[in-house]
Amino acid sequence: MQAEQGVSSPVIITEERTLFVSKDRTQLIQVGPGLLVTNQLKPYNDYQSFRTFSQETMDNYYKVAKPDGLRRIGLRYINRIEITSGQSLEDVFHIGFNIPKRFQDFPNPYLLRMEFPYYEGRDRLVVIFATAPAQENSQEAAMLDLEYILVQPDEEIKAKPIEWVDEAHEKIEEVFHACLTESIIATFEPEEV
Repeated sequence: MQAEQGVSSPVIITEERTLFVSKDRTQLIQVGPGLLVTNQLKPYNDYQSFRTFSQETMDNYYKVAKPDGLRRIGLRYINRIEITSGQSLEDVFHIGFNIPKRFQDFPNPYLLRMEFPYYEGRDRLVVIFATAPAQENSQEAAMLDLEYILVQPDEEIKAKPIEWVDEAHEKIEEVFHACLTESIIATFEPEEV
């Protein structure tokens, strides 16, 4: 690749991360400089199991890494909601688009991103509603991505971050139910673990 004189080449900076995977490949821990991420993959257990896993991981991280602070915490749920034949988005979601009649069809793909401040800007809820990536032998689906983020940590939260995670879980659960119609929620069944 050549760069013209006076024009800088793009620089990509990456941080190293170490990835730990559980034996059954359903739980991941990502660790890097100033970074700790816990992930739960399918099949999903209940929140209490994820909370215990996250708390144990955090405790071990603090013992080993001895971080000097807490800059950000986030809890994120990425939901794939399948839409059966004959259903419209309005049949499934309370959240969505108001498309003017001048458009001949609904957009495909679509993406809606909204951010809502909580607690005078201390926290932020990010809602992404979009076309879900196609999966083999799968019907049409939408993605409802809900992330609750601590933007401005205070000393109380730094001392007990798992309590903030509990609160974030409650907020996300409320918003998840608010975004979906009662008829689609009634079709959900717990996953076998």
